[in-house]
Amino acid sequence: MNIAVVGAGASGIYYSLLRKERHKEDNIIIFEKELKAGRKILATGNGHCNLLNSSIRPEHFNDVSTLKPALDKYPYEYLESVFYKWGIPLLKKDELVYPLSYSAKNYLNQLLRLLDDRDVKLSLGTTITSYKKKKDGYYLNDKGPFDRVVFSTGGASSPKLGSDGEIFNEIARHGYDINPLIPGLCPIILKEKVKSISGQRHRASVSLMINGKKTYEEEGEILFKDDGISGIVIFNIESRYARSYSNIDDAKLHVDLFPEYKEEELLSLIKSSSKVSKEYMLGFVSLEMINYLLPRDQKQSPEYWAHALKNISFTIKDVYDFDSSQVTIGGIDIKNLTSNLESKNEKGIYFIGESLNIDGICGGFNLSWALLSALLASE
Repeated sequence: MNIAVVGAGASGIYYSLLRKERHKEDNIIIFEKELKAGRKILATGNGHCNLLNSSIRPEHFNDVSTLKPALDKYPYEYLESVFYKWGIPLLKKDELVYPLSYSAKNYLNQLLRLLDDRDVKLSLGTTITSYKKKKDGYYLNDKGPFDRVVFSTGGASSPKLGSDGEIFNEIARHGYDINPLIPGLCPIILKEKVKSISGQRHRASVSLMINGKKTYEEEGEILFKDDGISGIVIFNIESRYARSYSNIDDAKLHVDLFPEYKEEELLSLIKSSSKVSKEYMLGFVSLEMINYLLPRDQKQSPEYWAHALKNISFTIKDVYDFDSSQVTIGGIDIKNLTSNLESKNEKGIYFIGESLNIDGICGGFNLSWALLSALLASE
């Protein structure tokens, strides 16, 4: 079988290796518009490549109904075994799983060596803009014929690394339902002026408040930017907000800088410090944060600070763009595909990875989906 894979990202590379293992006789060529394969892999996990998450569950994704049967078929233990089969030992840091080399560059080089060993061809610097079916198979631009075409083009996130979403225009012309592409896992722009605390980091519990009701809560480190707020906890909140609540005006973030203490416990600590030093709040937060939270009338007390530090409210104005997002929300609707991700309307056409309307939170889940979807499509 002659197979064309469009996109040399994680899912495209994974698919090619898995398909070759299952069907050594297949001829596979990967078309990639960039001059280097796997550029987005290099940026994952801060350059360390967070491959998997050992706690993976369907609830970590936006589409539980699709992920449940996929994970029932290929549970974490199976996903882990794939890498050992490829000669890639793993490093576990709590539930986060990395290549033992702890290097995305080394990991990518190993994947490319595996492709070469299995005689998978790479056509770099090749942009696919169209595909059509003829009597003898599928043609990509003027290249073909192919018995099977696998689209692993990613979404529109991080366009400088190769994902720009342009191929979706061609896919839409073939009758597929495509959910709007939205930046996911990115910082949030705030209506409040926070430039004075830009660069400040703090561990906090952050809640997404929609029309005054808490819809999601997570604890982790936050980082303030000139016009907004960032951090893994914020990325996860942003994806939920962007997918479901971006058209709602009353969307706020409730920030508790000391979730490990009840307010009365924090008050007791502050009172103890206030008896020792006039600058007692410097033992709790930075001077920049103190100045930001100071009441306009300059009246303050331990009671004021205990409440203020656990009840900061910010109003969501917008989210950052695709340049700053780690994953794309939206894409090809799964209802167009079979359980092994083949088109219901075009036999031999498959879609995997980020091209589909499936995305997960931070923590290796999106690379896990890249492998899961490649496993399903390569059967």
